Amino acid sequence: MAGAPAHPRLAALAEQLDIGHPAVRLVDGTWIGRRNAIWVNNCVQHILATTKVDADKKSRLEEFARQDRVLLAEDIARGRPDVVLVESAALRAWAGRQKELAGLLDGYRKAAEASGVEIWTRVAPR
Repeated sequence: MAGAPAHPRLAALAEQLDIGHPAVRLVDGTWIGRRNAIWVNNCVQHILATTKVDADKKSRLEEFARQDRVLLAEDIARGRPDVVLVESAALRAWAGRQKELAGLLDGYRKAAEASGVEIWTRVAPR
């Protein structure tokens, strides 16, 4: 991966389950997260967009989604991956508007893009 060390530590900002783990295997890397995507958040957004739910259920679902975002932010802060794969520019923009994810890519730079997936690498401290 461009700009990454051999056997990089990886994480992904992705809604789909098919980005992070296959990439880790391809580069003989190490996965740093507890989950491989923010799929719970994605499912909650889909449910809320397609299903009528009462206020209590909506609140519980939104909390599940928030917890998913918190887990990703904690994993990246704690695991300090060499590479963060970002599923799309649209998802990156959305994440920047979420309180839990707003600074997720601080300390990273976009190094490349492949099939719409952005590859962000950690910037070495000066």
